[in-house]
Amino acid sequence: RIAATLTAESLSGAGYGAKTARLQATATPASTAGLRWQLDGRLDGLSAADPKVAQALGASGTLALSGLLPKAGTPSLTAATIALTPLDLSFAGQATPGAVTGTLAVSRLDLAALTPLAGRPLGGTATLKAQLSTPASGGFAADFTGDAKDVLTSDPVLDGLVGRTAQISGGLTYGQDGAVAVRALQVTAGGVDLGVNGRIDRAVADLTARLVLADLARLDPRLSGRLDGTAAFAGTLEALSAKARLSLPTGTAMGRPVRDLVVDLTGTDLTKLPGAQ
Repeated sequence: RIAATLTAESLSGAGYGAKTARLQATATPASTAGLRWQLDGRLDGLSAADPKVAQALGASGTLALSGLLPKAGTPSLTAATIALTPLDLSFAGQATPGAVTGTLAVSRLDLAALTPLAGRPLGGTATLKAQLSTPASGGFAADFTGDAKDVLTSDPVLDGLVGRTAQISGGLTYGQDGAVAVRALQVTAGGVDLGVNGRIDRAVADLTARLVLADLARLDPRLSGRLDGTAAFAGTLEALSAKARLSLPTGTAMGRPVRDLVVDLTGTDLTKLPGAQ
């Protein structure tokens, strides 16, 4: 067993710093003919070159990392936990410089801590859990669920649209060649419902999206009625086109009735020389 303790003061780099840092590292023989390593640390007096980022970080943080160091092969990270004033984050699985498989979880994110970055008061908490993997062809893939509670953005339009709660679920794959696949992405909030499914790659584009705004009054009290939207992409990644439609079956605008309003949009060559009508 190998153990080492490091204590340092006035650390800085890449625009971040800490007044004090205490790290404890251990390495023990593993049955896989290598070493199992672990690193535990605490940082106090955290700082950042950007005062807004520094305020969001908080004053202190802790970390715990562990993994494997084989005699032959690539070192890997198998578990990690990071705790800062605004968030708790964890990872369990296997991560190397070239691939990752495992679960990433943000069990707590205090949105109020992001107030300095947003430039307006924020409130509420958010969580996220994602199953991460690296496809054989490269890129990354994630299947995730998340939610936010007691949301406050201090923006009347956003607060009206999102409400106090929001949920997200679905899957996403991004390829090294720019290809994108979306699997049953669903975003539900107080006044909006968004669904996306399909793919866009060099062989085909069949991604579709659906949007429902329950009542336009959530965006502007001078409006009312349910707005439905659809979009469909076609072609390929290199010759991408899209058709979208917004419809308002019945509603009001500035106190006047609106019925059977339909707006159609068509986009062509979206990834090269975009055109629309």
